[in-house]
Amino acid sequence: MHAPPPKGQDSIFIKVVVGEELQDLFRELSRLGLARSTKFYLRDAKNLEQSDACVLMAARSGDNAGLNCRRYGFYRCQDMIAAQNRSIESQERVVAYGIPLKASGKNIYFGRQA
Repeated sequence: MHAPPPKGQDSIFIKVVVGEELQDLFRELSRLGLARSTKFYLRDAKNLEQSDACVLMAARSGDNAGLNCRRYGFYRCQDMIAAQNRSIESQERVVAYGIPLKASGKNIYFGRQA
């Protein structure tokens, strides 16, 4: 099986978050940590609060380039879309990562406890 050519479509999104947006991100991660009783969310939220910025990177999956490249074993793109629409997983899927940044002499991310 081969990877489908990108056909000029971009499914990667990058955003640098600072200021009030960074504080919003910190508050939301703190809220999730408390709601789910997840210690590493709370730890990461604390680091985010101390950060100067956060680089957010996301990749959307399921984009269809219309190339009939036999991705996922389907002969035509229309067949893949039809199967996907019948599937319980028909919603758009996004994988995202956040990389907090701090410009200081001390590494605030070193030695974190979960």
